[in-house]
Order: sequence, then structure tokens, then C-alpha cells
Amino acid sequence: MSLPVALFWVAAAVCAVAQLLIVRSVFSPHPDATGGDALRRSGRLAETVWALLPALILALVLALTWRAVRADTARAPTGDLRAPHTTNHASLPS
Repeated sequence: MSLPVALFWVAAAVCAVAQLLIVRSVFSPHPDATGGDALRRSGRLAETVWALLPALILALVLALTWRAVRADTARAPTGDLRAPHTTNHASLPS
């Protein structure tokens, strides 16, 4: 496993655990707040939306990042960290 792939999976796991804990806290029982049922329902809905929306955006960002990491590791030669050597053969004297 290459370093970029390993770093991606570590970062993705940390983000996933943190987001799961946030979503879990939204759906866990809360102590009764002062106010009516309508206020509690609207507050719960807003809290749910603001917990799930970042989770969906994070999933999209991680998917796009994974695509970029895979494309980059597929392009890079394994074990050779030097810049590619390019030679323009047309400019060489014959």
C-alpha cells in the first residue's frame, strides 16, 4: 500500500468516526427543553439536517479525493520518485 493511499484511508476513517459520533448525538435522547412540542420538533429537524448535510458533503469530498488518489497512484511509477526525463528527439542533431 502506497503512502498516499494509506494516508487517505486513515483520514477517511477518522472523518467517518467523527461524523458517526455527531449523527449519533443528534439521534440520542435529549433532556426535555423548555418550550412547546412544535419548537422541539422544529429544533430537532434543523439539528438533524445540519448533522446529515455535512455527512453527505463529506462523503462526496472523500469519494472525489479517492478518485484523485487512485488516478495519481496509477500514473506514478512505483519506486521511482524522480521527475520523469523527457527528451525531444526531433531537436537532437542527426
